[in-house]
Amino acid sequence: MSESYYNSVLMPLDRIRSAMTGMSKTHKKIAEYLLSNYESAAFLTSIVLARNCGVSESSVIRFSMMLGYSGFTEMQQGLQDVIAVSFPCKKRLEMVQSQMSDNGSILDMILKKNIEGIQRTFLGLDKDLFQRAVKLLAEAERVFFIWLPKLFIPRFLLWDSSFAG
Repeated sequence: MSESYYNSVLMPLDRIRSAMTGMSKTHKKIAEYLLSNYESAAFLTSIVLARNCGVSESSVIRFSMMLGYSGFTEMQQGLQDVIAVSFPCKKRLEMVQSQMSDNGSILDMILKKNIEGIQRTFLGLDKDLFQRAVKLLAEAERVFFIWLPKLFIPRFLLWDSSFAG
C-alpha cells in the first residue's frame, strides 16, 4: 500500500492491523499492546510505552515511523484522536486523570509534554540551516510573522464542549 493511503485514510488502529503480518517480533509486541490498551497507551510517553511492551524506546519510535508517522508524537496524537471520536468527554477526562500520578496534575502533564517537544525540536534542529534562516531574515527588506502556537493542549479534551457544563 502506498504511504499516502496510510497517511490519509487509515486511523492508527487500522494502520496497525493492516501492517501486522509483515512486522518483526518486537513490532508485534508493540502492536498487540496498542490494540489491547490504546485507551491508556494514547497518554503514555514513548519511554513508558516501551517499558510496558518490554522493548526499547527506539523500537517504539521506529514502529511509529513504520506505520507512516513522522514519529511517536504524531502516532500518539492519532490515538488520542481515536479516543476523541470514540468516547464521551466525561470518559476522556477520567482516562487522562487515571494516567496521572497521585501527586500529578493536568498542568504537570501539559508542561512535561511541552518540555519533551522542545527537547525533540532541539535535537532535530539543523543549526546551520537555522543560522542561515536568521541571516536571511536579518537581511530581508520586509518580514511578515504569523503566530501559529502549537502547545500540547489535548485536543481530545476540547473536541466536545459539553464538558464545560
